[in-house]
Amino acid sequence: VNIGTGGNTELAGTIELHGDCLFNVGGTSLTISGLITGDGGLIKNGGSPLILTNVNTYTGDTRLNTGVMRLNGNGSITGSSNITLVGGTTLSVTGRVDSTLTLVAGQALKGNGTVNGTLIAGANSTVSPGLDAIGALTVSNAVTLLGTTTMELNGDSGTNDVLRSDSSITYGGTLSLTNLGGPLTNGASFKLFRASSYTGTFSSLAPTTPGPGQAWNTNALSTTGTISVVGPATIGSITLSGSTLVISGSNGVPLGTYYMRASTNVTVPLTNWTRIATNTFTPSGNFSFTNIITSAFPMRFFALEMP
Repeated sequence: VNIGTGGNTELAGTIELHGDCLFNVGGTSLTISGLITGDGGLIKNGGSPLILTNVNTYTGDTRLNTGVMRLNGNGSITGSSNITLVGGTTLSVTGRVDSTLTLVAGQALKGNGTVNGTLIAGANSTVSPGLDAIGALTVSNAVTLLGTTTMELNGDSGTNDVLRSDSSITYGGTLSLTNLGGPLTNGASFKLFRASSYTGTFSSLAPTTPGPGQAWNTNALSTTGTISVVGPATIGSITLSGSTLVISGSNGVPLGTYYMRASTNVTVPLTNWTRIATNTFTPSGNFSFTNIITSAFPMRFFALEMP
């Protein structure tokens, strides 16, 4: 569909999409007030706005290559499986009755463009900043993440995808990270989110660890939107005074949990060792464990375990 350089144009009838349909919008704007249905997708080109005002049901992908697409009134695209915003494009929902783009189960939002309005990513939806490479997705208002947020990072270059909000970000659901580079080093940090404030927590993190013996430090997500790599925790000193054994060290997850296990047989798997204590690292990642030696164990081995 090509809209020339004239004035505003409106299409009021039903449009049924099969395959991808390209809307090349010139002129002032193109408003589609009729229903868009079918199993095809919508591709938006051209520098003028494409405005949708109906509760559309088409199930193909939506891709903004250039310019602005607006959802006004009750306009929605909740049936569209993938919404892609190429860099420099804007999906505006400030003209909707709730000024909100709500992603439903099975929907994915990705790219380097901007959502003008509020974003709510519901359960089983996906938000993925960047497009075929590391990039950034921007939202002008508050963001609520309840599905899966996928981010790429590169341990070699120290770069990563970014989700920006000009307001607040509420965490929830799953944070899924993919490292495009070499093994992540201890102390590496990645600022994944940029907002004026952060609330909530992710219920799960994938992968659960950055690498062997390492752990994710997620404490700064709530203050700066940053995640970092720590570990493995190291034992710095072992002291024995009378019957008191003190094991201390560093490089743990600040305020994170650790376990002490013990066994009289060092050859058995760690999972078979007895968990004798559950403690918390200090804010700087240090730890100190005290054990009273008794005659009940003529020989005993200890191991530090991080979840």
